[in-house]
Amino acid sequence: MRVWRIIPGWPGWRSAVLGEFIRNDYISIGWPIGDITDMSDDEIRQGLKELPTRFPYATVPPTAFHTLKTFRDEMREGDIVIVSADAFIYAVGEITGPYYYDPRPTLYDEHGRPYIYPHKRRVKWFKMMKIHHSELPEDIRGVLQRRLPIVEVEEDLWKRLLRILLSH
Repeated sequence: MRVWRIIPGWPGWRSAVLGEFIRNDYISIGWPIGDITDMSDDEIRQGLKELPTRFPYATVPPTAFHTLKTFRDEMREGDIVIVSADAFIYAVGEITGPYYYDPRPTLYDEHGRPYIYPHKRRVKWFKMMKIHHSELPEDIRGVLQRRLPIVEVEEDLWKRLLRILLSH
C-alpha cells in the first residue's frame, strides 16, 4: 500500500471539484488528451503538446506528463489518497478501482466552459474533515503543501499523520 496526496483542481474551481470527488466517490485529474490506458509515453507527450490547440484556455504544466503516468501506472487499488489543498486536509479514502477515462464534463465555469477532469479512479472515502496544515508537524506540512498535483507520502509520515487524523 502506498499513500498519495492529490490536489482537487485549479484554485478558481477547487471547491467545486472537491465536491464532485466526495459526492461521486472518485478522484480525477485533467488534461483531456484521450484515454491513456494503452497510450505510449510518446503518445501522451504528443497529446499534451496538442492540447492547447483543442482547448485554448488549457494549461499544460511541465509536470503534466509525470502526473498522468503516476495516476495511471503507480497509483493502485488499495492505496490511500489524501485530498489536500489551500492549507487544509479535506478527505482521506482508499482507491478501489483501476484507472478509467470519462471525458464528460460535470462542472462548468461562469463562462460555460467545461471543467474537464477525465482521468479517474474510484475511491471509498473514510473520513471527511477540514484540518488546517498549521495543526501538523512541519515535515508533514511540507509534503502536503508541495505544488505538484499528486505526491507520494512516505510511510513514516503517513503513520504519524494517521494518528493525528484519528484524534480529530
